[in-house]
Amino acid sequence: MVGWRLEGKPVSQKRKGLSYERKKRLYGYGFIGLWLFGTIFYLIRPLVDVIRYSFSQIEITDMGYTLLPAGISHYHYIFREDPNYLPNLVASLADLAYQVPVILVFSFMLAVVLNQKFHGRTLMRTIFFIPVIVASGVVIGIMNADPMAQGMISGVRTSAMFEVTGFQEYLLNLGLPETILTPVVRAVNDIFNLTWKSGIQILILMAGLQTVPSSLYEASSIDGATGWENFWKITFPMVSPMLILVFVYTVIDSFTDYNNGLMRMIMERNNTGSAELAAAMILVYMVIIVVIIGVIYGVINRFVFYGNERG
Repeated sequence: MVGWRLEGKPVSQKRKGLSYERKKRLYGYGFIGLWLFGTIFYLIRPLVDVIRYSFSQIEITDMGYTLLPAGISHYHYIFREDPNYLPNLVASLADLAYQVPVILVFSFMLAVVLNQKFHGRTLMRTIFFIPVIVASGVVIGIMNADPMAQGMISGVRTSAMFEVTGFQEYLLNLGLPETILTPVVRAVNDIFNLTWKSGIQILILMAGLQTVPSSLYEASSIDGATGWENFWKITFPMVSPMLILVFVYTVIDSFTDYNNGLMRMIMERNNTGSAELAAAMILVYMVIIVVIIGVIYGVINRFVFYGNERG
């Protein structure tokens, strides 16, 4: 465009830069760019390959391998002929059904306690977060070479040292029915393994608890509310979005757990040259987990308080 000086001489006007809103959009695209790249090349692309393998027969050649059409034969085999897949699948889902609620309750209780002000709070937070550091990255690669360390990671061997011997007999003498007794004893004996899996959940819930405004508690104390009422009327609703996140994380973490018998079976099949069967097994398991997460998320999400709701 052309502007005019007072003397009447034309002068070129400078072009305006990007608007603030457009800059914010570009920043957003930049931030999600790496995530989008990783999603495409490290999630979607391998998932497509797994789907292809599950409907194909892999034939090794001098040039690598070729995929021959196999239809649904692998799915027919794992459901109709494989004697171990369905029992392992049912056992994994049963473990998921009892471990996830216990981990959620345990993590929430510890997060509430560790969020309080007391001497040694930093040390206690560090202790409960140690399993996250140990069971990640290079550390777990080093520890996998040690059978005892591997047992500690999976919780199979080490958790046996923490089992409460005689606890079941004591409860039976109290007259408790076995249908209630069995899951209770199992949860108590598995407390070490459950604690080992709760580090990330505790951290997430602590972060949620620290975002609750202290003014809400001050106002409730003026109205004479008790600590129990504060918990159910303020703390729990304000942290409920984090509970949804922790639920999804816990389900996925249990899905890929070292102690998961079905995952060990799938890895064994993959390592022994049956990648097509392993692909079919993992896809069925993944679909079931996604459906479970979707259904429970849809139900729980109706009761979640997001802070911007108006009564």
